[in-house]
Amino acid sequence: MKKTYFQDLQINWSKASKEYIYDNFISKEKLENSDYLYKEQMNDLLSWLEIYINQTPTNTNINNIFSIIGGRGTGKSSFIRSATKIIDEKKFTDVSSITNNQSIYKLDPIDPTVFTSSLNILELFIATLKSKIDNTNGKSKDNDHFKKITKFNKTVTDIIEVLKNIRINKSSFAEKSSGIEVLDNIQNQQSFFSKISELIESFLTIINKDRGNDYKYLCLSIDDLDLVPNQFTHETLQLIIKFLKNQTNLILLIAYRKEQLVDSVLANLLLENKELLDRKEIDTTELRDQAVNFIDKGLPLPQQVVLEFKLQTRISDILSPFIEPYNNESETIFSGFLNSDNEPLTIRQFIQKSIMEQTRIQIEPIESLEQTQYTNPRNLRAAIQFLEFIHKLANYQISINSNDDRLKSLGLLSLNLNRYRQYLLNGFRENLSKDNFEIILDWRSQDYQARNRSLCNNMLNSIQSASPNSLNDYYINILNKQPYNVSLGDVFAVLDLYTRENKHSDAKLFFIYALKMLYSIELLSLLVHSLIDRTDNLHLEGYFSLTKGKIIPDGYYYNDSFTSGNAQILLAQTIKDLYEPINAPLNKLLYSSLSASGNIRVQGKQSLDDFGRGFSYQFREFYANYEFVKGNHYLIDPFAQLSSQFYVQHKLDLALKENQNNYLFYSMFDLDFFIRKNYSRRSSTGRPAIIYSLKRVNDCFTGSLSTANEIDMRTKMVMPLFEADTSKEFYKYNPIFTENEIATLANEIVPPESISSIKDLSLEEIDTLIALGNDSLKYDYVKPKREFAKQYFQKMSEWPKNMHPEQKERMDNFISKPRSQGFDELNDNLKLMTETLNGHRSNLLSNNLIDSEKTHD
Repeated sequence: MKKTYFQDLQINWSKASKEYIYDNFISKEKLENSDYLYKEQMNDLLSWLEIYINQTPTNTNINNIFSIIGGRGTGKSSFIRSATKIIDEKKFTDVSSITNNQSIYKLDPIDPTVFTSSLNILELFIATLKSKIDNTNGKSKDNDHFKKITKFNKTVTDIIEVLKNIRINKSSFAEKSSGIEVLDNIQNQQSFFSKISELIESFLTIINKDRGNDYKYLCLSIDDLDLVPNQFTHETLQLIIKFLKNQTNLILLIAYRKEQLVDSVLANLLLENKELLDRKEIDTTELRDQAVNFIDKGLPLPQQVVLEFKLQTRISDILSPFIEPYNNESETIFSGFLNSDNEPLTIRQFIQKSIMEQTRIQIEPIESLEQTQYTNPRNLRAAIQFLEFIHKLANYQISINSNDDRLKSLGLLSLNLNRYRQYLLNGFRENLSKDNFEIILDWRSQDYQARNRSLCNNMLNSIQSASPNSLNDYYINILNKQPYNVSLGDVFAVLDLYTRENKHSDAKLFFIYALKMLYSIELLSLLVHSLIDRTDNLHLEGYFSLTKGKIIPDGYYYNDSFTSGNAQILLAQTIKDLYEPINAPLNKLLYSSLSASGNIRVQGKQSLDDFGRGFSYQFREFYANYEFVKGNHYLIDPFAQLSSQFYVQHKLDLALKENQNNYLFYSMFDLDFFIRKNYSRRSSTGRPAIIYSLKRVNDCFTGSLSTANEIDMRTKMVMPLFEADTSKEFYKYNPIFTENEIATLANEIVPPESISSIKDLSLEEIDTLIALGNDSLKYDYVKPKREFAKQYFQKMSEWPKNMHPEQKERMDNFISKPRSQGFDELNDNLKLMTETLNGHRSNLLSNNLIDSEKTHD
């Protein structure tokens, strides 16, 4: 069966965007079997109408008010209009007690926002009835009709006179009385309730006579009662409860947001009870309870329905009213919108799936703290608007099954990415604080080379302003870096710190989510543009300028033998060109052509004016990996290849030639998965630990996971650019390391604690160095000290691990230029170097002894 795409459906968005009116059924049975979102609530309302109309005068368990409760944008107004349309258009012919609905006359809904000090609900209600009578056709001109009109007008005049006197007399009476006492007094003096009953009966009599109907009930709906200005809300409720409630021939449908209605009533009670509050005889909790009790008593709970929008709502329940032509067999229409278990997709699942299909962007974060409530729709109105946006995206999915059409389809993907980015930016502008949105604007205004530093500095300065001294040396070092040196790994580290520092602020956690979404879209857009035009290097350069050769933060722990930014490889041969698949295992780990040992100023002197506390490997100006020199140590990371030129260019070349099962990095949420996955196991060190870690890295891509938590994270990893079947739980990519490569690399990787042991020095060479060190400490002459330092560095290729970075820098200066430190500090450094050699000597003797024992055995 041909797949049904969302874009294939004919949907009347003009109807959907205005009112969520549903009237595509002609019976209660059709309603109950429909996909209408609020069918249960509508059925409750119609059942209540049936009971109310059939009640006997002695039935006091039901009154004439039915409440529709819900938050903003949940569809309360549309629900009322759907219900009154059913009444008005004579639906539900199978309900015997409401035969053709001839018994109910519908008035236009009342907008309570018009209520003021000069117009209340009773006045508006009476004016509406008067207007309807004045506009009758007047077909009957007999004496009886004239008498009815006269009686109606006389009743209106009497009521208006009472209302006019209320405005004159109420203020002086109210000075000494509560609002309810005022209304009680009015009712007792004027028999107001009976007058309104008389008016309703008179109205129905005239309408029936004029139109040839037999209306027995009048239906009045009040939309958004909670939007009545606070100072009039309490009075409006009192008027409804005192004079419109329990009117036998009147049916009231009232929609409101209950929390807001309670707050409005409470505001009035606070004013009325100010003196008691000032004397602390009562508190606001008591008054809030009064407000709730007042509302629940007047608008009884059994006659309330709640309209709720949830992201777990089925997509078919939302869209069915607007699909043209309407089809009751919605299972057929929505056959393409089922999950992997063949169950209907929820609105959340559908949005995630559709955005992934048409933009290849993952919108579900892995970090549970991150807030998406301002991106995912929060109510029915927002959901319909978002679905309309998705429906109008170009159908990128149509043309990716054929290799010949892939290049053409990328133009659609690029268009969708631009549209979605703009959609998100509009939402971010509306929902982020001004300061946070300014950071986004600043980030977007920078060229790609400077974006990472711009973002990191803005966010770290924000953290430091809110919490002085909150940044340790790790983050201060990022602050001190030049723009060309701030990697995506640094960005992730800063975002992670910002998340931890603001974990109780939903607004700032949403800011983190916004940044990750924008980074993901930017990275993917650059890759797509480079695919569209393979001769255009600017976009690919932009991609590499954002990733900077390293997506994992420095210091990330894989296991006890392997930490990103510490684990190293000692090259056995010089490699001048890594763009050819020679020495492939090394290509996949190295992320900087600058050696982890040696003087950085030899290669970077002209550009590294602000060295600060940085280490040589942290300067990534040479992320292009042009040359790696034999005998030097180079720092490594197993994810480094994902942002290396060799890997990315090679995979882009393959992307248009074959079914893509090679991974391309662009999603910041994938990076969350890589960071949060476990790569170690207990009691495993050295070579076995490294092999285990590299295999677990492969598992990120192949999907061979065992824990529920990791499987859940893996389901949120992006799909390939050209994968048509997005119904899969997750797609399996090729591993990024072969078994042979893993074995080779495990022998090459040097854990930090064992770096000294791999120096290929004989026991005699070590003893010679130690002797030089001891001699250098005997005299206050520079020459023997410099000679020892030079030979030490030449043999060991690095300074001792426990030497402070500033000490290392001064030792670099000492062996290449005039002395830049006092004798005391210099002697301390030389002692440390001699101690390191002694430790290396002991390790060598110990290893030789072990090897000797193994040989003897």
